[in-house]
Amino acid sequence: MGLTRTQANNLTVQVWEKLHLAVGEPGKEGVYACRVTDIHKDKLVISRPEFQYGDSLLANNRVISARFTRADAAYSFKARLIEAENKKEDTMYLVELGKIERLQRRRFVRLDLVYPIKYKLMQKPLEETVELKGRGFFQARTLNISSGGTLVQSESELKVNQIILMDFLDCKLENLPRYVLAICRQTRLDDNQNYLAGFEFMLEENLHKHFSHENLKMIPAVARMYDDRMQNALVTELFTEQLLMRKKGIL
Repeated sequence: MGLTRTQANNLTVQVWEKLHLAVGEPGKEGVYACRVTDIHKDKLVISRPEFQYGDSLLANNRVISARFTRADAAYSFKARLIEAENKKEDTMYLVELGKIERLQRRRFVRLDLVYPIKYKLMQKPLEETVELKGRGFFQARTLNISSGGTLVQSESELKVNQIILMDFLDCKLENLPRYVLAICRQTRLDDNQNYLAGFEFMLEENLHKHFSHENLKMIPAVARMYDDRMQNALVTELFTEQLLMRKKGIL
């Protein structure tokens, strides 16, 4: 295989690996998703990329940045996208494969993004349908965000293992839904006696581990939509934002 492995962990791309292909300049990138369907000595065979978001268009013979995540970190490599022979309907190739680089030691890029949010405590078991507006919401703000979760600063008490419904009305991230369920993994008081709490976003496919089937039906669908696809898209969006911030000298 032509793809150069990382020196650190001998990593290679695998068949059925999910890739996000980014094309264009940071801040104007177009992002597409595909799967690796076969591996040859000098190229990767991929499914035809599907548009996710962004401004730049993917086209034959364009140089792209391919990104993927593993349990330990996120990775990227450069390649050139070309049409398959006879322009097969669901097949393209990545050629001129570059070295796999680790983009981030964490699996999820974490950026210092401050947004005002509202949140509601989710008592279990639920006794009534969860309302997305009105009473029961507290004010807070994020201090950083990753596709895996967020650090929240709140004047109201927050406890480990507490589940909340977050309202990200003023968040500018395209791939983070307005409403996300999250579980508190750690908490402490800051110098001003505000609560600092690290929250893990709860994926739709894992909600059954925390709520009964009857309770899940009491949570509006828009509050249960954060899934693996959105998480991967948010990973790529935050990578792009990180690159743009570095280019501007913010990081």
